[in-house]
Formats: sequence, structure tokens, C-alpha cells
Amino acid sequence: MTKEKKKLLSIIVPAYKQGKTIVKDLKQIEKTLQQIRYNYEVICVVDGKVDDTFEKAKKIISNKK
Repeated sequence: MTKEKKKLLSIIVPAYKQGKTIVKDLKQIEKTLQQIRYNYEVICVVDGKVDDTFEKAKKIISNKK
């Protein structure tokens, strides 16, 4: 028997000085991805800790598997 590999869609979101909008942006991306039939992951890459983008982005966690 061969195991069927599940497809995984990876979305990479670069963020720099986006503290004001990162939560809204990530939630909108999540809402859109919930409508597709593939498993997915969202990777937010914060370029430096020059504002509160990192702290806000790490609070957004998806439980979809």
C-alpha cells in the first residue's frame, strides 16, 4: 500500500513595519485560505523588530491541519 501524500500550500507573508495592519492582513489571508480544499500554512516573516509587528503577528495562530 502506498500512502497518499497530502498537498500543502505554503503562503509566505513578508512584513516590515506593519504593526498597524498585520493582524487584519493575516486574518484576511486566513479567511480566504479557509475556502480552498488544500491544507495550508501561513508563514509570516518579520524583517527586524523595529516596531510591534512581530509581537502582533505571533499572536495569530491557525489550528487548521
